Amino acid sequence: MSANEKRDVLIHFDEDGEEIIFYTVDSASTETIRKSEFDGARTEIEWFQDKIPDEAEKDLGSMIFSLIDAFSAKKVMIRDYKALSDTAHQEYIADLERESENNSAEAKYYLFIDFHARALKECDLGCLNKAESLLRLSADLGYQEAEARLNSDWELMKGAVLRRIKRSNKS
Repeated sequence: MSANEKRDVLIHFDEDGEEIIFYTVDSASTETIRKSEFDGARTEIEWFQDKIPDEAEKDLGSMIFSLIDAFSAKKVMIRDYKALSDTAHQEYIADLERESENNSAEAKYYLFIDFHARALKECDLGCLNKAESLLRLSADLGYQEAEARLNSDWELMKGAVLRRIKRSNKS
């Protein structure tokens, strides 16, 4: 391994051994994983650089523990990360709603994403209708991602939710 070789950091939570293991792995060997798995929790480096070092390190640690607890059967439970995540999500949605009221096409698009997810999760036709309305408003305001979504796969996404709602009503 040369000093100039690009390495990725792999964090593994060994639930049985109750330990967190940090590996450095050749970036080329993780390329397939990075392409095929969830797109990752992303934070721009500038966000960390704008903080004092202790705060940046604390925030990164919090993100790691939160992800471990979200995707593991056995929880580390340094904090109640689910409650923290729920609160942060509520604040994010409140910010989007304020921006949306000021006619932000981007905010409307991200609210569309949230309402669509809720419609799918809760089998809620009202949420689906709100999602579609927000998507159309965002597209009408010229937001390119909304226009692309509306013109490409919205009908498929909408159909999937409608089928799920129909199945849940039969139960």
